[in-house]
Amino acid sequence: MEDLVGVPFAPRGRTREGLDCWGLHRLAVLLETGVDLPSYADLYVDAAESAENARLIAGLMSGWGEVPAGSEKRLDVVLMRVGRYACHVGTVLRPGRMLHTYSGGAVRIGHYRTGLFKDRVVGFFRHS
Repeated sequence: MEDLVGVPFAPRGRTREGLDCWGLHRLAVLLETGVDLPSYADLYVDAAESAENARLIAGLMSGWGEVPAGSEKRLDVVLMRVGRYACHVGTVLRPGRMLHTYSGGAVRIGHYRTGLFKDRVVGFFRHS
């Protein structure tokens, strides 16, 4: 998954040409496990629509298993708030570190237990 670092952000991006946060998670899971998660690219209008995306994510994550903090592992989803909405996801590389991307940026490795993301983490989820 680490070789995805530097891939530019692209709204509804689902390839190495450009990725949004869900596209990054989806591609990471595909590369590591061969599991092809649903795209969901057609379910949202814009990555900047925080409230709408939070509702979408809440509905989609309801079918996933929530993982207690401290028990997360590689490929788990890190659900994070942007402002007051839980509308951004990262992918656990190892406990404390994640892959994520953001509008105007590119895929990067970040810390979710310290720094900017520490107070934004809502929870961790695992696809069965």
